[in-house]
Amino acid sequence: MIQEKEQNKEMTAQESLNLIGEMLNNSRRSILQNSAKYYILWGALLVVFSVTIWWLWHSTGNPRWNWLWFAMPAVGYPLAALLSRKNVAVPENTQ
Repeated sequence: MIQEKEQNKEMTAQESLNLIGEMLNNSRRSILQNSAKYYILWGALLVVFSVTIWWLWHSTGNPRWNWLWFAMPAVGYPLAALLSRKNVAVPENTQ
């Protein structure tokens, strides 16, 4: 009975805005929480590949080591797929 009264209660404009703001902040937090690890992954791969290619080119004098850049996505995408398995599912609005 009390729940029915609360459900039928009209929200004030301020309460409605507060609720919308809170929902937007929660969504923003969950999106940002899951995206940082991909930036860190690709940044780390970029550093590792850069240093490795520079060292190989510098030590051998052969610029063909630049072809290793094409291996970076071959390493990065499987690692990103492994990271995405650990993501917590975010419920979707079905309205």
